[in-house]
Order: sequence, then C-alpha cells, then structure tokens
Amino acid sequence: IKLHQRSIFSMKKKICIIFSLFLICLLPINVVHAADIELNDIAIKATLYDDGSAHIKEVWDIDVYEGTEIYKVFENMGDSKISHYQNIGSWDTDVDKDEKNGKCGIIQDDDYYELCFGIGEYGDRTYTFEYDISNFVQQYEDQTQGFNYAFFSEMELEPQHVKIILDSPYEFNKDNAQIWAFGYYGNVKFQNGQVIMETSESV
Repeated sequence: IKLHQRSIFSMKKKICIIFSLFLICLLPINVVHAADIELNDIAIKATLYDDGSAHIKEVWDIDVYEGTEIYKVFENMGDSKISHYQNIGSWDTDVDKDEKNGKCGIIQDDDYYELCFGIGEYGDRTYTFEYDISNFVQQYEDQTQGFNYAFFSEMELEPQHVKIILDSPYEFNKDNAQIWAFGYYGNVKFQNGQVIMETSESV
C-alpha cells in the first residue's frame, strides 16, 4: 500500500505495503503439524498502530484427528519481536495430548519463534490466537515507510480459504493508497477503510 496522505505513525511520508502469500517472505511463516489435519479456513485481522507495531488475531477452522499440538513458525524476524501471546512459559513438546489440552506457549531462539498450542479433543475445532509484532512497519532509505509481509510460506497444510483484513487508525482507500498482493488465487481490495485480501481457491 502506498499512502499519499497522513497515515500510520502520524506520518507525512507515504507508506508502501505489500501483501503476499508464499512468494515474498521477509518474515517467513510455516506450520508444522501432525498427520490427518485439514485446514478449512483461516481468518486473520492485522491492526497497525502509530508506533509501527501490529496486533494480529488469527482464527483457524481445522479438522484434526491425530497428534498433540500445532505450532506456527516465524523465522528471520530481525528487529521485530513477538509479544503478548498467551504463554504458559517454556513449552514442552514431549508431554502428552492431555497435558497440552487448553494450553499454549512460545518457543524463542533469538529471532526465531514458535507459537504452540495443544490440539485438545479431536474433530472439527476452531482455534483463536493473538499476538503483537513490534517494528512491523519499517522506515526505508527513500523516506517511505511500509512492510513486505508474507502471512504464510510454503506449508504442508493447504488452507482451503484465507481472508486477511488490514486496518489502522487511518482509513485506506483508492484515493490515498495503492495495494499489491500476489502468490495466490484471489483478490485484494479496499472496503470500508480497510484492505481485504481473500483467496478464491485453496492456496
């Protein structure tokens, strides 16, 4: 997104933002999972703040019939930090399903993160998790500000449908912004002051 008016950071410079799935991965994300999992739907709400951070809320609709946990991997985060994820402390990958039920945790090694959560009961499940990312929006040398963010890199799981909503304290629209999104079948558009990206078939 390029903004030509005042926007996040209370900024006077334009912002350049690129939505992508799979192709551009400054913050590559992967999902590691047990067998017999079908990922039906992912809904993501990303809210940008004046300090350049983002709050991310993800809701996953999954059919799961095996395994003990699911975790989402973030690599090469650089100076961006993940915080405010509901965290029980050090996550033990070796405990059984019952001990992980209803719990989540985080594993961190420098700029590598895993957000982990127990599967709990098998069947058609909905999991909701939220977290913050600092320095989500970056300052570039050409005086623009923006981000280039891939919400997913190549995954063993193929989501059947993904919808991502981006908003901020300032309205996005075609008069003050340009948007790019690629690496998937679907569309990206302005709607009610937000940017909406949605797939039209499995990714």
